[in-house]
Formats: sequence, structure tokens, C-alpha cells
Amino acid sequence: MPRTVTVTVGVDATRESMVAAEWGADEAATRGRPLRLVHVWSPDADAVTPVTDRGGERHAAERLLHAVAGHVHRHRPEVHVETDQLHGSPVQGLCDVSEDAELLVLGSRRLGSLTGLVGGSLSQAVLARVRRPVVLVRAHGPATGDVVLGIDPDRPSDEVAAFAFASADRYGCGLRVVAGDPSSEHLVARWTRQYPGVAVTRTGGQGRVARELAEASQGARLVVLGHRRRRVPWGARVGPLVHTVMHDAAAPVAVVPHR
Repeated sequence: MPRTVTVTVGVDATRESMVAAEWGADEAATRGRPLRLVHVWSPDADAVTPVTDRGGERHAAERLLHAVAGHVHRHRPEVHVETDQLHGSPVQGLCDVSEDAELLVLGSRRLGSLTGLVGGSLSQAVLARVRRPVVLVRAHGPATGDVVLGIDPDRPSDEVAAFAFASADRYGCGLRVVAGDPSSEHLVARWTRQYPGVAVTRTGGQGRVARELAEASQGARLVVLGHRRRRVPWGARVGPLVHTVMHDAAAPVAVVPHR
């Protein structure tokens, strides 16, 4: 039988990961979904002491997941929580679990350094490969501002706009559209008709989208961007707008894949 669709959080022992678990629990509650906490562990060839005791690593993973699940239960007792530990490639493990998820949530630090499970270049590898939306959550207090939608003039997408409008509608907040191309007005107008209760404001000038998104992220509830899924000769990668915003944004960033 297929797994129940979940909000899935990749967790480790960092503060950012705990904040991501809280954010994921809040999101699971608003979506009416169970929360799945996943820890991926594997021997690290670059580690000073490579992992050789798999039994000890499994017990450590169990303790970690138990602690995070307990924290989430205290934060959101109404949310059903599942836990899983995986052994192997963190990138492949996170991509695999995302297939059963409505969205994948990961903890992150400013300046683009994602923690633990997806540190460094692994973060971009995960974002470039998954087929579900990924949310990168910063370790700071919850924001109560608007959802911010960044529209890449070269890659406008109904899927990305739909995600942003639906999020603002669920949260009961406004939507701020940052776009560098007037042609995006037609895209925004279509979704404004679908979500008439969402108050929309617009800003943006040609060539300034990334900078304005970073500024708009201060106090924002969520920043939403699109990522066009494609293969290039040197492998999957994220575009320059996503790369810049995930480095600079202060708010959680949702990256929505599209064709």
C-alpha cells in the first residue's frame, strides 16, 4: 500500500534542525497532514573517526528522533508524528523520502550553509533533484508577515504561483509579489481570481529581483521561488535566482520545482 502523504522534515542534532521540525509541525497542522521526521546517517570518508559501529549509530539516531518527536509533540500535540532513520547517501535518502511527501523541510543557516544532513554542496544537490517543494528554515523566531512570491522573468510558472497563493490563503495573510518583468501581471491576475481573499501587493524592477527578495524576506512568513527541473551536461543544478536568495533570505524559503 502507498504511504500516507506527509510533511517530511530531515533532522539532525542542530538547533536549525529543531526549528525546522517546529516549522514542519506547524505546516502539517495547517495542511491536515501527519509529520514525518527522517534522519539519514552514513559513514563519512572525510571524518576524523569514520563510523564503524552501525549499531551505535542506529541507537544515536533513535535517541535523536525520539528527542525531536518529543519536542514536536509538546509544540503541536495534535499532529501525528512518524519517525524514520535511513543509512546511505544523504542526498539520495532525502530525495527518496520526498517522493512520499507533500513537501520536504530542511534546517538552514544564513549564507547558504545548510546544516548536518545537507551541508554545503549537498543542499543544492537535493534542491536540484527532488520533485517536491523544499522549504529551507532559518533558526529564528516565527514570522507573521506576508508570503513573498519571487517571479523569475525567464521562468514564470503557474505551479509556483499556485503554491504561494495557497500558502497565503492557508495562513490568512497577504501576498507580496516581487517581479522584474511586467508580463508577470497576467500570471498574478489568474491566481488572484482563484484566491480573491488574498490581498496582493506588487513590487520589483528589471534586474533587481534577487536583491528585493532579500529585502522583502525580513519579517516575511515565507519566500516562494520556482526551480525549473532540467538536466545540464554537468548534472542537475539550481538557477542563479534560487542560489542567491537561499544565501541571503532571512525568512523560510520554499523552492517549488516545475517544468
